[in-house]
Amino acid sequence: MSVMLINAWIQLLNLVIFFAVFYYFLSAPIVKAVEKRKKILEQFKNADEILQKKLKEAEEQKKRLIEEWNKHKNKLIQQAKEEAEQIKSSIIEQAEREKQSIIEKAKIEIQVEKEELEKNREKAVKQSVIAIYQKLIWEEDEFVRKYIENIKNYK
Repeated sequence: MSVMLINAWIQLLNLVIFFAVFYYFLSAPIVKAVEKRKKILEQFKNADEILQKKLKEAEEQKKRLIEEWNKHKNKLIQQAKEEAEQIKSSIIEQAEREKQSIIEKAKIEIQVEKEELEKNREKAVKQSVIAIYQKLIWEEDEFVRKYIENIKNYK
């Protein structure tokens, strides 16, 4: 039995050495790997929560960006309306000035034509009188011809 007892002690010593070597050299990396795996599993468990949180943040940011864009769009539309109103006013003012200019030119032309008609009327009346006298009075008469010539030359 003593051999068996010695063998048992040797086996026990081998087992203790094995566990000591295992504990000092192999257990630390295995424990680290197990802990790392636990952390990864926890992260996967929390991934859904994190994803939902990120989605909510992205949705809020999207809403903010849309609101900012709408404000900017409305501001641009307002500026465009103001510029269009200014251009419209400018065009109306220019058209009004051109209208006044055309009216003034037309008044001047009408006055010139009126004066010209007045002169032509006077001339036409003289010519009509001469034509009537020529028809009524005999043209052979020398006195009448001289009288008509005098009327023609009279201005």
